[in-house]
Amino acid sequence: MLRSLPFLFLGALLFGALATGVARAAGPRWAWVACATVVVGVALAGASRVGTANPFSRTARLDPLLFFVMMGVLLGVPAFAAVYGTASAGPAAGFLRTMLWSAALFLLAVPIGFVAAVAVEVLWPH
Repeated sequence: MLRSLPFLFLGALLFGALATGVARAAGPRWAWVACATVVVGVALAGASRVGTANPFSRTARLDPLLFFVMMGVLLGVPAFAAVYGTASAGPAAGFLRTMLWSAALFLLAVPIGFVAAVAVEVLWPH
């Protein structure tokens, strides 16, 4: 788990930079669209790698959908926080400060996204 922490920080900075850059260039509405597109794209890419041949699951054919929903929730909550951080920053705030604030909110929201993704796994009909 500790080996994945640098990737988490890198992802937070990337989402912060994406949200801040798009919000500065085209406005907060397009920052929402850009981050949602990245979340859906990453979740689809991950779901496409999930196999459906689990002999212990009655709903194995739905495992890619489960993975898509879990990944969407896991990334969606922090992405929402990142865009909110960018949208709430004033226009006079510098790019770096806004990006770091957005990345910090992303990191703070990761546990909430994780708990929501685990709830999806637990409540998913198996």
